[in-house]
Amino acid sequence: MTEERVFYVLLMRGAGGVLNDGFEYWSDRLPEVGDEIELAPPADFRPHSVERTVVRAVVTGIEPDKHSPVRAREL
Repeated sequence: MTEERVFYVLLMRGAGGVLNDGFEYWSDRLPEVGDEIELAPPADFRPHSVERTVVRAVVTGIEPDKHSPVRAREL
């Protein structure tokens, strides 16, 4: 059984193209370009409620050597 780990995502949000770093993608592997993925917001922005906040995005690039190896655009 492969263990999930966190990959950090640089996410382009909104019509203005605002970049946000630190979103989390949990998986046992990096996604592929074009994959639709679910992200957890950075810990500082998570609500304190029990419900999990999810951001849907499409992967636009992968740079494995970066701190945030996944590039994505919010859907």
